[in-house]
Amino acid sequence: MIDGEKTPVDPDFRLMCRLYSGENVLKDFYFAGLPVGVSMEKAVEAMLDFYLDGIAPYRDREKHEESGEKPLPVFDFAEDEALFYAAFLGEYGVDLNRAKLHWFDFCALFKGLPDECRLKQVIQVRSTKMSDVPKYDRKRIAHLKQVYALKKVQSKKYATAKERDEDMKARIDRRFAEAQRKTGVKVGD
Repeated sequence: MIDGEKTPVDPDFRLMCRLYSGENVLKDFYFAGLPVGVSMEKAVEAMLDFYLDGIAPYRDREKHEESGEKPLPVFDFAEDEALFYAAFLGEYGVDLNRAKLHWFDFCALFKGLPDECRLKQVIQVRSTKMSDVPKYDRKRIAHLKQVYALKKVQSKKYATAKERDEDMKARIDRRFAEAQRKTGVKVGD
């Protein structure tokens, strides 16, 4: 629902993974177009809420915003693609190259992966704070953090989840405007 208007969306996990990577997926997400009178700003907000409700339920986002925490990325859908594929295939028998999964189902399965799977182990290493590691294990953990570090340069660190959301919305708006300029196709506000 956007401003009280039912709006069909494509909830496929692949779109949300592409959005995470910074792609403009607005047109694909709202495959049937936007209802008359729905603003682009509201549509982008609704899409971001959909994304965030899957990956980090609202109560978790609120907690991070209030605490002022700056969570660092501990996975990347593109860089960790093989780990995601192996984890889903091994644990659930789901071939992510062929599966048609709703974003929320994908996120639930992701969260439900056992701690023993390689993807979860890599995420655990990346999320470990060195200050929490006993002295005798710091060298090993530091080495693992280096081995499993995300290669993609993380463009910007945000003070709050709200800042990150606003920046993501601004990037989508810029890409959408650029696409309209290049194609000459205008989507109604």
